[in-house]
Amino acid sequence: MECMRRYHAGEKPTAQIREAVSNFKIIGCDRIERAFARWKHTPNRGTCGTTDPRDHLIAAQALRIQQLEEELHALQQA
Repeated sequence: MECMRRYHAGEKPTAQIREAVSNFKIIGCDRIERAFARWKHTPNRGTCGTTDPRDHLIAAQALRIQQLEEELHALQQA
């Protein structure tokens, strides 16, 4: 998982999410930190195959936020 490689290289989790999602505060810093803490202890770090449903929820929320931001940007440009 790219995010864990960057995390182990010393990059903060919130910095990674801030780079990926412009309004990362909707997800919340604590939620991001907890997700990375769970992922750090996942036996198979090379994949996204965690069993914690919160990980899926966080990923889905981040994707939906990104989609809405892109839609808003397109509407503002019109």
